[in-house]
Amino acid sequence: MWNRLKEQYSVLGFQQTGKLYLSRFFGPKEITIQIPGIKTPLTLRSDESDRNVLHQIFYEGDGNVRLNAPPRLIIDAGANIGFVSVMLANQYPDARIIAVEPDDENFRLASLNCKPYPNITLIKAGLWSSNVHLAIMNPNAQSWEFQLGEVDPSTPNAIKAVTVQSILEESGLKRIDYLKMDIEGGETQLFSHPDRDWIDNIDCMAIEIHGAEAEAALENALKGSDFIKSRKAEKFVFTRPVGAAIKERE
Repeated sequence: MWNRLKEQYSVLGFQQTGKLYLSRFFGPKEITIQIPGIKTPLTLRSDESDRNVLHQIFYEGDGNVRLNAPPRLIIDAGANIGFVSVMLANQYPDARIIAVEPDDENFRLASLNCKPYPNITLIKAGLWSSNVHLAIMNPNAQSWEFQLGEVDPSTPNAIKAVTVQSILEESGLKRIDYLKMDIEGGETQLFSHPDRDWIDNIDCMAIEIHGAEAEAALENALKGSDFIKSRKAEKFVFTRPVGAAIKERE
């Protein structure tokens, strides 16, 4: 705990760190803090889940990867409360960012955090391999651990699914410069599905892998590709060689 407090203090300073820490015990359910380098304040719940997300993104740099060229299109799949999208909007104000989040409360906070940024488009949906209907299978889990599964369209509170290909087509662009994916196991069905041509249109991916089955599906899907694999915080990063992605965009 003390190490985390030191990290927060080094970034946020005394007042913001104290506000964040005390909110665990005495504060309101939602608080607003200012992150250095982020031009707008961010709202989060004072529970452990959102504080972990804050730490993961702004202290560990999860989701913040080095790109070969200024991006035109970014997809934030599993956007949670919008922190990665906001971070990237500050770094790349000319990029179009499409954030996908299925949970009602996460989406509400993501909408609040992303509202000041006209280059962020929020979609209330789950990323999947086909345009089916989904539901959260573990509604009692922490807000960053929700897992989706296919359901009948008539299921109460069913969530629509979107595909990577459909997002790309609706954007009007030819390529996805950066795909950040944290979809709590959904990557297994996404990368094991036979229709994976969309991978050819991606220049960089940062993916949180959940389990051996997901890892095997991903490795099989990328077999023979020219992606260079690395690691950043909890994400595996797959990047095209320098120059290759730029050439394909032209």
